[in-house]
Amino acid sequence: MEDTERHLGPFLIRGQNFSVVLHEKRLPGASDPRFAQTLSTLEIRDEKEAVLYDKTFTFGIEKGKLERSLKASASLLSGKYFTGLLISYRLKLSTGEDAEAWQIFGYQDGRYKAQDAKFRIFDKPLRSDHPMGNPPAEMKLVTPTGVGRLGVGFDANVAADLMQVAFRELWLKVRIDDDDQKEGWIHSDEDFAAIGLPSRSPEP
Repeated sequence: MEDTERHLGPFLIRGQNFSVVLHEKRLPGASDPRFAQTLSTLEIRDEKEAVLYDKTFTFGIEKGKLERSLKASASLLSGKYFTGLLISYRLKLSTGEDAEAWQIFGYQDGRYKAQDAKFRIFDKPLRSDHPMGNPPAEMKLVTPTGVGRLGVGFDANVAADLMQVAFRELWLKVRIDDDDQKEGWIHSDEDFAAIGLPSRSPEP
């Protein structure tokens, strides 16, 4: 196995720079190039290179290739009241299954005094082992015809503090020619196809 390392950032949050370091393992001569490399460890460092967070991911080798390929990327989340760091994961299994998960890091206002605030991961979601086991815990989501469901969970085979989101009742608001008299909600695959959008993707 070969070791590779990638540095992402810097990401400026509250006047401080943070970086993400991806340690990956590469299997030279893998029988399937899609499963030749995978994330083994992720680190978040401050501007002094101190490690604030690290996570190790397990993997195995079978039939001359990695049994899973895990990739990660990082981006800055910026809004009116919050700036944070978003870590996105994409998992591909040799069995053909595919999943995505996320982590969010930042300073959580209201839980600490300003001088005591620490850069940390947001609170874990309710536990669920979707898609490898039980369906995800569900939260209420308001739709134009009532209350739908928003599934939140994580794949316990990857990491216990990753979030996965599945929109089981997806509604899209459409406006034609920027005319508020020509707007409405669409829901079905037929509606999506009618305006040139792809049908809903399968649940993660």
